[in-house]
Amino acid sequence: MTANFRSVELTPPPAMLAEPARARAPASEWTDAKVFPLVIVALVLTYGLLQNPYWVPSGDSEVYISIARNLARGDGYRFNGQPVAMVPPGWPVLMAVVMKITPYFLPLKLLAMACMIGFFAIGYWIARRFVSPTKAAAVILLTSILSVV
Repeated sequence: MTANFRSVELTPPPAMLAEPARARAPASEWTDAKVFPLVIVALVLTYGLLQNPYWVPSGDSEVYISIARNLARGDGYRFNGQPVAMVPPGWPVLMAVVMKITPYFLPLKLLAMACMIGFFAIGYWIARRFVSPTKAAAVILLTSILSVV
């Protein structure tokens, strides 16, 4: 028994048809090339206005700065003379590297600002996978001004 197969050309449903890019997005739409640099500039300006060369204690900063100082001096991962077990090591280690270079607080604060801006830059691209560039920018900029951040 022989089977005869013939090919039948089916047309794709309207939703599956490829549309030209210009038909999907108007030329005046905000694109990532426009929005992302504006978000970064807004973050730098916002956080830049908050910078001063002085240490301002807040929350766990005393613990991190003390651990970083001990690491920079070669005293190990300690706080108040005791080994530390409940604090993540990354931030104090990074601060200790900066302390080895300079004794001032401003570079430590600029390091924190740079890390936050980097975090929000990555967050923009994560949010961008789900929403438009303007909505991703709004999410990132609103999140960046939360007091807990």
